[in-house]
Amino acid sequence: MPPARPLVWNNVLEIAAMGHAQDMADRNYFSHTSKDGRTMEDRIALAGYTFKGYKDFAIGENIAMGQMSIPEVMQGWFKSPGHCKNLMNPQFKEVGVAQSGEYWVQDFGGRTPFSPEEQRMIKSGKYRLIEKNRR
Repeated sequence: MPPARPLVWNNVLEIAAMGHAQDMADRNYFSHTSKDGRTMEDRIALAGYTFKGYKDFAIGENIAMGQMSIPEVMQGWFKSPGHCKNLMNPQFKEVGVAQSGEYWVQDFGGRTPFSPEEQRMIKSGKYRLIEKNRR
């Protein structure tokens, strides 16, 4: 994958990542879907990373199990086409990463705020927002 710009740390994404890493460690499973049926989207939104008030919104997640260090887990993610695609996705601007035991979770997000001019137009009614279907 071509290089992407550096990501900025996001505490809310870290909270979502830590919750999933701890849950997988506590309940002994390895999946993007929690044992209670929550998806990555559910967990990230429940942590407080939301799309309302933003022009666009993107999220993603990498998980790993068994690696013993940050260099080892990163090497594995870069060698995996799907994980590397997340790491180099230009839509992602923010990241939070967590480890619990042998479980690693990396949650990505990207949001673009409305410009001050767009905000004025929205408030005046000259610009109308149409919300896409979201879970």
